[in-house]
Order: sequence, then structure tokens, then C-alpha cells
Amino acid sequence: MTVLVSTQHHPDACEAIADYVTRSLFPRALGEWNHPAIEFLVNPSGSFVEGGPSADCGLTGRKIIVDTYGGFARHGGGAFSGKDPSKVDRSGAYFCRYVARQVVLRGLARRAEVQVAYAIGQAKPVSVLVDTFGTGDARAAEAFASLFDFRPAAIIERLGLLEPLYRETTNYGHFGKPGLPWETKDIHEGLQSNAPSDLEAAYRSTTFGVETESGTLNIRLGVVNRPLDSLLEERRAHSWAYVTAHNPGSCLLTAQENSERHHCLVQYIKEHGQTYLPGQGVGDGGDWPAEESLLVLDVTEENAVALGAKFGQNAVVFGRRGDAPQLLWCLPSEAK
Repeated sequence: MTVLVSTQHHPDACEAIADYVTRSLFPRALGEWNHPAIEFLVNPSGSFVEGGPSADCGLTGRKIIVDTYGGFARHGGGAFSGKDPSKVDRSGAYFCRYVARQVVLRGLARRAEVQVAYAIGQAKPVSVLVDTFGTGDARAAEAFASLFDFRPAAIIERLGLLEPLYRETTNYGHFGKPGLPWETKDIHEGLQSNAPSDLEAAYRSTTFGVETESGTLNIRLGVVNRPLDSLLEERRAHSWAYVTAHNPGSCLLTAQENSERHHCLVQYIKEHGQTYLPGQGVGDGGDWPAEESLLVLDVTEENAVALGAKFGQNAVVFGRRGDAPQLLWCLPSEAK
């Protein structure tokens, strides 16, 4: 938990404000909620002497609700007008829109609101929250959103906010206009990216078990599996994907939550008429719980990635008859 206070002050009052807030104000205001694990941030930029229009890129004031959702959705922060994209009032709002659309486009929810909070002087946000309003898997949506890089410089690069694109925003709002970078409908852009090396190592040190009539068939990444090829030939299948719904985005859930998610995965596969075999992924080190999984037959690479993304997974294992299994990433390109 993080508690933040940023307030303009006299040049000689910086240390006095920090001391007063942390020693007196916070304990009294928080009461029973105060505990040692809370991170207190008081003017994290170090100094907040300059403020107002001269320090904040000019006068602002166009009504923010008119420029955003017209009262349909909640919005906080300052106006967009008068600010360059280094100000998260503007770039952060655009990126929240972008990420919320990605949550919906990937089928994690039918409706999503993304909230991000920053501390002055710190590039990474202190909080990223997702509300799906009961229309989807809130835990999976939040785990998925956490994979994006919300640092202002990364947002500017991702959405190309230094390009001359703002003429389209001068009237009738900033959102819902096709062609603006935060309104993209492309749900595959940037998915096949380099993933963190420790995450890839975890997948490579996992045995992906499949329950067959003749016993358990074990799959490892990068290793051609003749028994699996024989199974595919018997089933007249040419490709497969190994997917789980457990622990979306490497966010460890309870056994009950994972069981419910696995049931939803099974139902989804059945509803789409796909053939599958049950399995279980088990890590070599034993420091991660075994995950119920499915080997889904005759699925394309694109559909395998979409299936993994739908259930909030970092990656899925994919293979074709005669080839070594490979890892297909479901991460957005910001996940480094």
C-alpha cells in the first residue's frame, strides 16, 4: 500500500513538511489502518516550489468530461488541453483507454475501466487497478493490465504521442475516433515479443503432462515427442496447443479459484467443438503448484495465442506433428 502527498511549499519548508506528514499527519489520518508495510511518499520529486501555469505547460481548462466520456465513465486528473504528452493527465488517460480496450478485445471482460496513479518524480505508477463491473474475470484482467509499461516515456513511444496527431482531438472529444493510436482494434500487435528470461526459463523447466488411454505422456519444450506424434496421427490431428487457465499472469490464485477457472476453460473448449485431453503442468523445482491443463488438438498458432490471452496466460505451448514444441507468447510488447 502507498500513501502519497504532493504539495507546493516554501523553499525552506521541504524537510519540515516531510517530517510533519510522516510523523504526525499520516498516523492520525490512517488510525488503525496505519502499519509498517505502508510506503509513505511526500513530495517524491524532492521539491515542489514552482507550480501553477508557469510550471505545468501553460493554462489548461477545457472541460475534461466533454473531452473524455461525457459523463458515461469516471475520470480523474487535469484537463488535456495545454499539456504535452509528458504529463500523465494526458498520456496516462490515453493509455488507460488503450489497455481497457485490449482487455475487452481479448475477451477478458465485456466492459473494463483502468485506473492508474502516479507520484511526481517517479516514472512507474504506484497503482494500476482494473474494474470489469462483473462482466468478466477481474483477476485475469488486472494481471493482464499489469504487463503493460505505464511509464510516461514508454507510453509516448508505444502510442507515438510526439507525432502530429492532435488536430483530430480539437473537437468532439479525444475518444472513440478511429485512427487514433489508443483506439486500435488490433489485438495481435506486439504479442510475439521477447519475454523475460526468467519467465521463459520457468516454462523450459516444466513438464507438460497429458493423460492418455495408455498412460501419461510428457512434453518438454524443444524436444521432439514421437509418442505425441503417434497420438496426433491416431486422432488425425496436425497441430496442438497446451493451455491452462490457472494463475493468470503468474498471479498465484487459490485452489478454488484455479479450479473454477479450469472449469471455464473446459466449458469454453467444449462449446467450440474442439477435441482435448486433460493434463497437468509440473515445474522441475516444485516451487510452483501443479496446474491443471488441456492439450487442445487441431488449433492454429493464432488461435492458440488468442486462447492463452483470453485466460490471462503469459504463454502457451504449441506444436505440429513431427516438430519440436515451441513457446508462443501472449504478452504485450511492453512486458520486458
